[in-house]
Amino acid sequence: MHQIEWVEVVPAHQPVPLVRRAGARAVDLGVWLGVTLAITRLTGSWIEAALLAAWTVGWLVLPRGATAGKRLFGLRVTRADGTPLTVGRAFTREAFLLVSIVIPMILVLVVLVMVNDPRRQGLHDKVADTLLHAST
Repeated sequence: MHQIEWVEVVPAHQPVPLVRRAGARAVDLGVWLGVTLAITRLTGSWIEAALLAAWTVGWLVLPRGATAGKRLFGLRVTRADGTPLTVGRAFTREAFLLVSIVIPMILVLVVLVMVNDPRRQGLHDKVADTLLHAST
């Protein structure tokens, strides 16, 4: 008697073009800056504004694996193995990128690693064990 073995066929990961990633990030930064400035204007506090903006982005990212910019550009973030993001991984990925804005040398490393990686994982993706995909 022959046994049938089921094998799941998973399509190979297609790297997301850097221009698409950059466009999504630009939208996200614009949204974050807009929310932060609006709240700062209302409350007078940058700390409250930054915390609320971070919470809003976190609240939007986790259920869908995508910020507003990523959704607009048809992208989503998962763990490197394709499973959904966890709070810790999403926070680690975004925190690493925020630090890279403050320390430009880290941003250069993020981009250099991304350009030279076949899956287009940036340093922030490698640290958080995440991967950016085109949405299906």
